Amino acid sequence: MIVRVAIALAVLSAALSTARADAVEAPRAHLRWTAAPGCVTEALLTQAVRVRLERGTFAAREDATILIEGSVGPASGGGFDAVIELSSADGLPLGARELHTEGACERLDAPVALVVALLVNHAIERIRLEVPSEPSPTARSTPTEPPATPASTAAPSSARVAWGSEIGLAANVAPDHLPGWSGAAVAYAGLRLRGVGSLELEVVWWPESILLLDVPPGGASTWALEVGLRICPQLWSEGPWKLSSCGGVRAGTLAVRGLGFSETREERAIVGLTVTARLTFWFARPLGVRAEVGALVPLLPRALTYGAADGTVRQAWRMAPVTPLAALSFLVAIP
Repeated sequence: MIVRVAIALAVLSAALSTARADAVEAPRAHLRWTAAPGCVTEALLTQAVRVRLERGTFAAREDATILIEGSVGPASGGGFDAVIELSSADGLPLGARELHTEGACERLDAPVALVVALLVNHAIERIRLEVPSEPSPTARSTPTEPPATPASTAAPSSARVAWGSEIGLAANVAPDHLPGWSGAAVAYAGLRLRGVGSLELEVVWWPESILLLDVPPGGASTWALEVGLRICPQLWSEGPWKLSSCGGVRAGTLAVRGLGFSETREERAIVGLTVTARLTFWFARPLGVRAEVGALVPLLPRALTYGAADGTVRQAWRMAPVTPLAALSFLVAIP
Protein backbone atom coordinates (compact mmCIF):
# COMPACT_ATOMS: atom_id res chain seq x y z
CA MET A 1 0.00 0.00 0.00
CA ILE A 2 2.80 2.39 0.93
CA VAL A 3 4.60 1.57 -2.33
CA ARG A 4 1.46 2.34 -4.38
CA VAL A 5 1.00 5.72 -2.66
CA ALA A 6 4.64 6.59 -3.28
CA ILE A 7 4.32 5.71 -6.94
CA ALA A 8 1.16 7.82 -7.29
CA LEU A 9 2.80 10.81 -5.64
CA ALA A 10 5.80 10.48 -7.93
CA VAL A 11 3.63 10.42 -11.03
CA LEU A 12 1.63 13.46 -9.83
CA SER A 13 4.82 15.36 -9.07
CA ALA A 14 6.20 14.59 -12.52
CA ALA A 15 2.97 15.80 -14.17
CA LEU A 16 2.99 19.04 -12.22
CA SER A 17 6.64 19.62 -13.09
CA THR A 18 5.89 19.05 -16.78
CA ALA A 19 2.96 21.49 -16.67
CA ARG A 20 5.13 24.14 -15.05
CA ALA A 21 7.83 23.57 -17.62
CA ASP A 22 5.31 23.90 -20.47
CA ALA A 23 4.02 27.15 -19.00
CA VAL A 24 7.54 28.56 -18.77
CA GLU A 25 8.94 27.15 -22.02
CA ALA A 26 6.32 28.58 -24.39
CA PRO A 27 7.36 29.02 -28.05
CA ARG A 28 9.32 32.16 -28.81
CA ALA A 29 7.37 34.08 -31.45
CA HIS A 30 8.44 36.88 -33.76
CA LEU A 31 5.71 39.23 -35.07
CA ARG A 32 5.68 41.09 -38.39
CA TRP A 33 2.53 43.19 -38.86
CA THR A 34 1.30 45.77 -41.39
CA ALA A 35 -1.83 47.86 -40.90
CA ALA A 36 -3.83 50.34 -42.95
CA PRO A 37 -4.61 53.75 -41.41
CA GLY A 38 -7.22 53.44 -38.68
CA CYS A 39 -6.42 49.77 -37.99
CA VAL A 40 -4.51 48.21 -35.08
CA THR A 41 -0.75 48.86 -35.36
CA GLU A 42 2.03 46.41 -34.52
CA ALA A 43 2.85 48.27 -31.30
CA LEU A 44 -0.76 48.22 -30.07
CA LEU A 45 -1.17 44.58 -31.10
CA THR A 46 2.00 43.59 -29.23
CA GLN A 47 0.72 45.32 -26.10
CA ALA A 48 -2.73 43.70 -26.36
CA VAL A 49 -1.25 40.19 -26.74
CA ARG A 50 1.09 40.76 -23.82
CA VAL A 51 -1.88 41.75 -21.63
CA ARG A 52 -3.81 38.62 -22.65
CA LEU A 53 -0.91 36.24 -21.96
CA GLU A 54 0.35 38.14 -18.90
CA ARG A 55 3.96 37.77 -20.02
CA GLY A 56 6.43 38.97 -22.58
CA THR A 57 5.51 37.39 -25.89
CA PHE A 58 7.62 38.31 -28.89
CA ALA A 59 11.31 37.71 -29.52
CA ALA A 60 13.84 38.92 -32.05
CA ARG A 61 13.81 37.15 -35.42
CA GLU A 62 17.04 35.24 -34.77
CA ASP A 63 15.78 33.96 -31.39
CA ALA A 64 12.27 32.97 -32.50
CA THR A 65 10.98 29.42 -32.85
CA ILE A 66 7.81 30.48 -34.71
CA LEU A 67 6.94 33.40 -37.01
CA ILE A 68 3.63 35.25 -37.03
CA GLU A 69 3.00 37.49 -40.03
CA GLY A 70 -0.16 39.39 -40.83
CA SER A 71 -1.89 42.44 -42.17
CA VAL A 72 -5.19 44.30 -41.80
CA GLY A 73 -6.85 46.70 -44.19
CA PRO A 74 -9.87 47.43 -46.41
CA ALA A 75 -11.54 44.46 -48.11
CA SER A 76 -12.15 44.58 -51.87
CA GLY A 77 -15.93 44.49 -51.44
CA GLY A 78 -16.31 46.72 -48.40
CA GLY A 79 -15.49 46.31 -44.73
CA PHE A 80 -12.08 45.14 -43.52
CA ASP A 81 -10.04 41.91 -43.65
CA ALA A 82 -7.28 40.68 -41.36
CA VAL A 83 -5.01 37.80 -42.45
CA ILE A 84 -2.71 36.16 -39.89
CA GLU A 85 -0.22 33.42 -40.88
CA LEU A 86 1.88 31.14 -38.65
CA SER A 87 5.10 29.44 -39.77
CA SER A 88 8.09 27.74 -38.21
CA ALA A 89 11.44 29.48 -37.80
CA ASP A 90 12.64 27.94 -41.07
CA GLY A 91 9.55 29.12 -43.00
CA LEU A 92 7.37 25.98 -42.94
CA PRO A 93 3.67 27.07 -43.00
CA LEU A 94 1.79 25.91 -39.90
CA GLY A 95 -1.60 27.57 -40.34
CA ALA A 96 -3.49 30.79 -40.84
CA ARG A 97 -6.64 32.61 -39.87
CA GLU A 98 -8.74 35.24 -41.61
CA LEU A 99 -11.13 37.70 -39.99
CA HIS A 100 -13.64 40.00 -41.66
CA THR A 101 -15.99 42.76 -40.52
CA GLU A 102 -18.41 45.03 -42.38
CA GLY A 103 -17.96 47.67 -39.67
CA ALA A 104 -15.03 49.94 -38.81
CA CYS A 105 -11.51 48.51 -38.81
CA GLU A 106 -11.24 48.95 -35.02
CA ARG A 107 -13.85 46.18 -34.67
CA LEU A 108 -11.02 43.78 -35.51
CA ASP A 109 -8.62 44.99 -32.78
CA ALA A 110 -9.71 42.58 -30.01
CA PRO A 111 -10.32 39.54 -32.28
CA VAL A 112 -6.90 39.97 -33.92
CA ALA A 113 -5.20 40.12 -30.50
CA LEU A 114 -7.03 36.97 -29.40
CA VAL A 115 -6.08 35.05 -32.55
CA VAL A 116 -2.41 36.07 -32.31
CA ALA A 117 -2.33 35.02 -28.66
CA LEU A 118 -3.70 31.60 -29.62
CA LEU A 119 -1.24 31.21 -32.49
CA VAL A 120 1.68 31.73 -30.13
CA ASN A 121 0.95 28.31 -28.63
CA HIS A 122 -1.11 26.47 -31.24
CA ALA A 123 -0.78 25.68 -34.95
CA ILE A 124 -4.24 25.45 -36.57
CA GLU A 125 -5.77 25.00 -39.98
CA ARG A 126 -6.95 28.00 -42.01
CA ILE A 127 -10.42 29.21 -41.07
CA ARG A 128 -12.43 32.42 -41.61
CA LEU A 129 -14.16 34.32 -38.82
CA GLU A 130 -16.96 36.87 -39.38
CA VAL A 131 -16.74 39.75 -36.88
CA PRO A 132 -20.05 41.63 -36.29
CA SER A 133 -20.03 45.26 -37.41
CA GLU A 134 -21.55 46.27 -34.03
CA PRO A 135 -20.58 44.39 -30.85
CA SER A 136 -23.41 43.28 -28.59
CA PRO A 137 -23.51 44.49 -24.93
CA THR A 138 -22.60 40.97 -23.82
CA ALA A 139 -19.60 40.88 -26.13
CA ARG A 140 -18.27 44.13 -24.65
CA SER A 141 -18.24 42.77 -21.10
CA THR A 142 -17.50 39.07 -21.64
CA PRO A 143 -14.21 37.86 -23.17
CA THR A 144 -14.75 36.02 -26.43
CA GLU A 145 -13.74 32.37 -26.38
CA PRO A 146 -12.50 30.71 -29.58
CA PRO A 147 -14.75 28.02 -31.07
CA ALA A 148 -13.78 24.48 -30.16
CA THR A 149 -14.21 23.33 -33.77
CA PRO A 150 -14.16 25.64 -36.81
CA ALA A 151 -17.62 25.75 -38.38
CA SER A 152 -16.35 26.22 -41.88
CA THR A 153 -13.20 26.40 -43.91
CA ALA A 154 -12.65 29.15 -46.46
CA ALA A 155 -10.13 29.66 -49.20
CA PRO A 156 -7.39 32.31 -48.80
CA SER A 157 -8.51 35.91 -49.27
CA SER A 158 -6.65 36.25 -52.55
CA ALA A 159 -8.54 33.26 -53.98
CA ARG A 160 -12.07 34.34 -53.02
CA VAL A 161 -14.37 35.21 -55.95
CA ALA A 162 -17.35 37.09 -54.51
CA TRP A 163 -19.90 36.64 -57.28
CA GLY A 164 -23.52 37.18 -56.46
CA SER A 165 -26.80 38.27 -57.99
CA GLU A 166 -29.82 40.37 -57.11
CA ILE A 167 -33.36 40.91 -58.30
CA GLY A 168 -35.52 43.97 -57.78
CA LEU A 169 -38.69 45.88 -58.46
CA ALA A 170 -38.63 49.64 -59.04
CA ALA A 171 -40.91 52.58 -59.72
CA ASN A 172 -39.59 54.96 -62.40
CA VAL A 173 -40.68 58.54 -63.00
CA ALA A 174 -39.65 60.32 -66.22
CA PRO A 175 -41.62 63.47 -67.18
CA ASP A 176 -42.29 63.84 -70.92
CA HIS A 177 -40.85 60.45 -71.84
CA LEU A 178 -44.47 59.73 -72.81
CA PRO A 179 -47.27 62.31 -72.91
CA GLY A 180 -47.83 63.74 -69.42
CA TRP A 181 -45.99 62.85 -66.23
CA SER A 182 -44.87 59.32 -67.11
CA GLY A 183 -44.39 56.58 -64.57
CA ALA A 184 -43.13 53.04 -65.12
CA ALA A 185 -42.79 49.73 -63.33
CA VAL A 186 -39.38 48.06 -63.65
CA ALA A 187 -38.33 44.49 -62.98
CA TYR A 188 -34.65 43.67 -63.23
CA ALA A 189 -32.00 41.08 -62.44
CA GLY A 190 -28.31 41.76 -61.94
CA LEU A 191 -25.06 39.81 -61.73
CA ARG A 192 -22.55 41.48 -59.41
CA LEU A 193 -18.89 41.08 -58.51
CA ARG A 194 -18.10 42.17 -54.98
CA GLY A 195 -16.27 45.48 -54.87
CA VAL A 196 -16.40 45.93 -58.67
CA GLY A 197 -19.98 46.47 -59.79
CA SER A 198 -22.81 44.75 -61.61
CA LEU A 199 -24.29 43.93 -65.02
CA GLU A 200 -28.08 44.31 -65.07
CA LEU A 201 -30.98 43.37 -67.36
CA GLU A 202 -34.20 45.35 -66.93
CA VAL A 203 -37.75 45.20 -68.28
CA VAL A 204 -39.62 48.54 -68.19
CA TRP A 205 -43.41 48.85 -68.55
CA TRP A 206 -44.86 52.31 -69.14
CA PRO A 207 -48.64 51.99 -68.58
CA GLU A 208 -51.25 53.92 -70.50
CA SER A 209 -50.77 57.68 -70.66
CA ILE A 210 -53.52 59.98 -71.96
CA LEU A 211 -52.96 63.03 -74.15
CA LEU A 212 -56.02 65.33 -74.33
CA LEU A 213 -56.60 67.95 -77.02
CA ASP A 214 -59.01 70.88 -77.06
CA VAL A 215 -59.93 70.21 -80.70
CA PRO A 216 -60.92 67.10 -82.66
CA PRO A 217 -59.81 64.31 -82.86
CA GLY A 218 -59.89 64.74 -79.07
CA GLY A 219 -56.76 63.00 -77.90
CA ALA A 220 -54.65 59.84 -77.80
CA SER A 221 -53.51 57.13 -75.43
CA THR A 222 -49.99 55.72 -75.39
CA TRP A 223 -48.05 52.98 -73.63
CA ALA A 224 -44.57 51.54 -74.04
CA LEU A 225 -42.52 48.43 -73.27
CA GLU A 226 -38.74 48.52 -73.12
CA VAL A 227 -35.89 46.08 -72.41
CA GLY A 228 -32.59 47.48 -71.17
CA LEU A 229 -29.02 46.40 -70.41
CA ARG A 230 -26.67 48.47 -68.27
CA ILE A 231 -23.31 48.35 -66.49
CA CYS A 232 -23.03 49.75 -62.95
CA PRO A 233 -19.49 50.15 -61.54
CA GLN A 234 -19.23 50.64 -57.76
CA LEU A 235 -17.76 53.99 -56.69
CA TRP A 236 -17.81 53.82 -52.88
CA SER A 237 -18.70 51.40 -50.09
CA GLU A 238 -19.02 51.77 -46.32
CA GLY A 239 -20.67 48.91 -44.46
CA PRO A 240 -24.24 48.43 -45.80
CA TRP A 241 -24.05 51.60 -47.97
CA LYS A 242 -23.01 51.33 -51.63
CA LEU A 243 -22.69 54.14 -54.18
CA SER A 244 -22.52 53.33 -57.90
CA SER A 245 -23.14 54.82 -61.32
CA CYS A 246 -24.89 53.19 -64.28
CA GLY A 247 -24.85 53.56 -68.03
CA GLY A 248 -26.93 51.54 -70.44
CA VAL A 249 -29.33 51.32 -73.36
CA ARG A 250 -33.08 50.68 -73.58
CA ALA A 251 -35.01 49.62 -76.65
CA GLY A 252 -38.69 48.85 -77.14
CA THR A 253 -41.95 49.87 -78.72
CA LEU A 254 -44.30 52.85 -78.32
CA ALA A 255 -47.98 52.12 -79.05
CA VAL A 256 -50.37 54.95 -79.93
CA ARG A 257 -54.18 54.82 -80.17
CA GLY A 258 -56.13 57.91 -81.24
CA LEU A 259 -55.25 60.95 -83.35
CA GLY A 260 -56.82 59.21 -86.31
CA PHE A 261 -56.18 55.66 -85.05
CA SER A 262 -59.42 55.15 -83.10
CA GLU A 263 -59.93 51.52 -84.14
CA THR A 264 -56.36 50.43 -84.56
CA ARG A 265 -53.04 51.43 -83.09
CA GLU A 266 -49.69 52.46 -84.46
CA GLU A 267 -46.45 51.06 -82.99
CA ARG A 268 -43.13 52.82 -83.23
CA ALA A 269 -39.65 51.68 -82.15
CA ILE A 270 -37.98 53.65 -79.35
CA VAL A 271 -34.31 53.51 -78.33
CA GLY A 272 -32.60 55.54 -75.59
CA LEU A 273 -29.54 55.81 -73.38
CA THR A 274 -29.71 55.94 -69.57
CA VAL A 275 -27.15 57.50 -67.23
CA THR A 276 -27.79 57.41 -63.47
CA ALA A 277 -26.20 57.58 -60.03
CA ARG A 278 -27.63 55.48 -57.23
CA LEU A 279 -27.27 54.84 -53.51
CA THR A 280 -28.04 51.39 -52.10
CA PHE A 281 -28.65 50.49 -48.46
CA TRP A 282 -28.73 46.82 -47.38
CA PHE A 283 -30.80 47.22 -44.21
CA ALA A 284 -31.17 43.49 -43.45
CA ARG A 285 -29.39 41.29 -45.97
CA PRO A 286 -30.59 39.92 -48.26
CA LEU A 287 -33.04 42.87 -48.33
CA GLY A 288 -32.16 46.37 -49.48
CA VAL A 289 -33.51 49.62 -50.92
CA ARG A 290 -32.06 51.86 -53.62
CA ALA A 291 -32.61 55.48 -54.69
CA GLU A 292 -31.53 56.49 -58.18
CA VAL A 293 -31.46 59.71 -60.23
CA GLY A 294 -30.27 60.44 -63.72
CA ALA A 295 -31.37 61.09 -67.29
CA LEU A 296 -32.85 59.26 -70.28
CA VAL A 297 -31.71 60.40 -73.73
CA PRO A 298 -33.85 59.20 -76.70
CA LEU A 299 -31.87 58.12 -79.77
CA LEU A 300 -35.07 57.92 -81.86
CA PRO A 301 -37.09 61.02 -80.85
CA ARG A 302 -40.80 60.52 -81.34
CA ALA A 303 -43.68 62.97 -81.85
CA LEU A 304 -47.48 62.80 -82.24
CA THR A 305 -49.18 64.97 -84.86
CA TYR A 306 -52.77 65.37 -86.06
CA GLY A 307 -54.60 67.05 -88.91
CA ALA A 308 -56.49 70.15 -87.83
CA ALA A 309 -59.81 71.26 -89.29
CA ASP A 310 -58.08 73.91 -91.37
CA GLY A 311 -56.06 71.23 -93.14
CA THR A 312 -52.77 71.91 -91.36
CA VAL A 313 -50.71 69.25 -89.53
CA ARG A 314 -50.11 70.12 -85.92
CA GLN A 315 -47.83 68.61 -83.30
CA ALA A 316 -49.57 67.33 -80.17
CA TRP A 317 -46.52 66.05 -78.32
CA ARG A 318 -42.80 65.45 -78.82
CA MET A 319 -40.50 63.27 -76.73
CA ALA A 320 -38.10 65.45 -74.73
CA PRO A 321 -34.45 65.40 -75.94
CA VAL A 322 -33.31 64.76 -72.35
CA THR A 323 -35.70 63.36 -69.78
CA PRO A 324 -35.01 63.47 -66.00
CA LEU A 325 -35.23 59.99 -64.50
CA ALA A 326 -35.80 58.99 -60.88
CA ALA A 327 -36.35 55.54 -59.38
CA LEU A 328 -36.94 53.87 -56.04
CA SER A 329 -36.19 50.13 -55.84
CA PHE A 330 -36.69 47.23 -53.45
CA LEU A 331 -33.91 44.61 -53.71
CA VAL A 332 -33.32 40.98 -52.79
CA ALA A 333 -29.72 39.68 -52.89
CA ILE A 334 -29.06 36.11 -53.96
CA PRO A 335 -25.70 34.85 -52.63
